[in-house]
Amino acid sequence: MELPRRKVQQKKPYLTIEIFLIIMMTVIGIQGTYLGYMVGILTNLERRFGITSRRSGTLLSMYDVGHTVAVVLVGILATNRHLPRITAIGVLTSGLSMLLLALPVVIFGTAPHEFSMAESLVSQIFVCRKVDEHTAAFRLLAFAQLITGIAAAPFNTVAYVYIDDNLKEKNKSPFYLGLLTSMYAFCPAFGFALSAGLTRIHTSLFYAPPDMDVTSEGWVGAWWLGFLILAVLYLVCSAPLFFFPKTFLTDNDNGVEMHNLPFFIGALIRNPVFTTMVIAWTLGSYNTGGYNTYLPKFLETQYARTSSEADIYAGIISIGSVAVSTALGGYLLTRFDLSPRKAILLLACSWSIIIVSYLLSLTVGCTEPSIQEIEYVASVNRPKFMDVHSCNWDCECSSVNHFNPVHDGIKNYFSPCHAGCLSYNTELKWDNCLCTNSRGPIEAGLYTEQCNTLFAYVAIMFVGLFFGNLFFMTTMMVILRAVYDDQKVLALSFASCITNLLGFIPAPVLFGFLIDSACLLWRNPKCLLDRGNCVIYDNRLFRVKFHVVSAGIHLLAVLVVIACYFISLRRKFPEEEDYNTVDINALEELRQQHESKAIFLYTEL
Repeated sequence: MELPRRKVQQKKPYLTIEIFLIIMMTVIGIQGTYLGYMVGILTNLERRFGITSRRSGTLLSMYDVGHTVAVVLVGILATNRHLPRITAIGVLTSGLSMLLLALPVVIFGTAPHEFSMAESLVSQIFVCRKVDEHTAAFRLLAFAQLITGIAAAPFNTVAYVYIDDNLKEKNKSPFYLGLLTSMYAFCPAFGFALSAGLTRIHTSLFYAPPDMDVTSEGWVGAWWLGFLILAVLYLVCSAPLFFFPKTFLTDNDNGVEMHNLPFFIGALIRNPVFTTMVIAWTLGSYNTGGYNTYLPKFLETQYARTSSEADIYAGIISIGSVAVSTALGGYLLTRFDLSPRKAILLLACSWSIIIVSYLLSLTVGCTEPSIQEIEYVASVNRPKFMDVHSCNWDCECSSVNHFNPVHDGIKNYFSPCHAGCLSYNTELKWDNCLCTNSRGPIEAGLYTEQCNTLFAYVAIMFVGLFFGNLFFMTTMMVILRAVYDDQKVLALSFASCITNLLGFIPAPVLFGFLIDSACLLWRNPKCLLDRGNCVIYDNRLFRVKFHVVSAGIHLLAVLVVIACYFISLRRKFPEEEDYNTVDINALEELRQQHESKAIFLYTEL
């Protein structure tokens, strides 16, 4: 009796590695859109839930915390597993996490409580207490970010390896992987565009306060709507990935057995080319995790633009910095079949251009709007909030702690009370303001002097980051080429883990701390437990810290890349060893055959 044979899965002609590539480009495109969208709505989240830049940096880092934990598990557990199905589960979970990110709007409502204009002008009291809903909303968003990071782990690990392993022509690998990486870089621009459009819509969708528009300092856009759109796209893309075969090639086995795991990790750490490139990749990640994360906030603050305008300009810079340049760089690496060593040298040169662009950007900036109540104390070189003047002495403004700016076209005031306003006219303007020169009606919001250096800044960073990221794919290529085939999954997961742990996780927190240190005025300056978000920055200090720190970290990255180049000159890549190994094995086999024949002839004689 014959035993039943295992049913051989028939290959479906419409499921090819190219189709998998297209689907993953779409998935990573959605993921890139989400990353850009999250950055684009960051200031709206800060306003809605009173989040400081340091806490918003922590919020963004939760994505990388989850991603770091997950890539380690994926690198271990995905060995010899069905990689497309693992990827499909990640895409499906990403869709569910988007719904979780939108959940705070269901629980806490669309907009915070605003002071009614009918309230007494001299008794606007903001109670200094830590708002419970702010803490709960922050924790919910942080948990959703954690799940999103976990779900995205297969996207840039097993999916990359699945494509690289199933290509018959290995020289196409840099181009294919470059297409995937370019989606991470190109599609945040779509995220910025999406956030720019949705932040122009009030968070309540159908009702906006009559005295508020998109230029108002307290405007909160429909930040939650984008997550619903992304959730639908994720869920649609997850279905076809379940039907791809485990492998397209019969001799494909890049597995790492569990009992060999310590040996392989030790081998990776002792590989100097791999190690130095991972360090360089980690330092380079501060450009994405730090600079790109807070770029919309910098543009909005430095050049007095709305959130939607800042998102558009940040998207333009993002397209030039990563998207087109990364795809073009991947094509150039494939077209000219550049060796890893030449690619490393080109990477060092291109990253040097980014440093120059950072330093040039220090020369183009604007001054911050002046607030009448902020006075500098020369002895401590710090600003001090002075809320009582002779013109508003009887208004009891010391009880007004919530920032509600007004201006007379020349000066800004912390609130209508601080401007000495006594009434509110039929044109929805504060009137009879004793502290103003005209004592007439004044406008709500901040007055900023005209500054036209924004376009110069965009031009500098567009050109600098375009050429600076041209050969970014070298990092991925060298990491894959510096290890043997059976180490690829673990190597990429290990590299991603280190990059997240030392780069993407601390970068937003570090830059958030630097940005908060440049704050002149908090929304609730007298509330030590809940100061809210920063409303006025020292623009010069913000600009210097933002770019000098970025340039310094990138300089370290360039030095490490140069070290990697010189190390690679003294070592052989596995692909170079394979050629020599095949020759030696062939010669050894021929020698043994001749010896066998000689022994056989000697025996016959």
